[in-house]
Amino acid sequence: MRARIAARAVAGAGIACALALVASFVLSISPPALFVGPASILFPVVPGRYVIWHEYHTVFHEQPFHLDPALPPGVRLKVTGPDGTPLALEPADGERWVEGAVRRQAVARFRVRIPGPCVVSLSGGAEAYVIAVQRDLVKPTLETLGGALILCVLGLVFGVAIYAFARRSASAAE
Repeated sequence: MRARIAARAVAGAGIACALALVASFVLSISPPALFVGPASILFPVVPGRYVIWHEYHTVFHEQPFHLDPALPPGVRLKVTGPDGTPLALEPADGERWVEGAVRRQAVARFRVRIPGPCVVSLSGGAEAYVIAVQRDLVKPTLETLGGALILCVLGLVFGVAIYAFARRSASAAE
């Protein structure tokens, strides 16, 4: 009986730790920094990859935006890191994000190596457009889900091992 309780406790602890890991990750996701271009935005960053989105279907400051997914012609993009140096921009591979009535098209990615304030500047374009800048969540999401899976498996494996060991010990004692 004690073996069953111990096995369930270990398995439950593994699952609980996995759920806590996922909840912690979800609660740590911060909303994107939003601004209307052409303009610049200064925002704090930590080391990692970031995505620049064109929020082409949205309402921002009570103004609706219904544009093509591609940025307007003539828009130029520049990102300056915390140390004042220009950061290299990577292609965004056409990634899209849909959340409720908001639709985003990834424009570019950049990597930050040191923490501090970062500047994203967009110039050009004949019409206003909404830009969102957010930490890239693909790798952290996969790492979190992988860690949660490992915790669940370890909890279950150790729970089964405890139960099997206890049963074997009880059989040997009889």
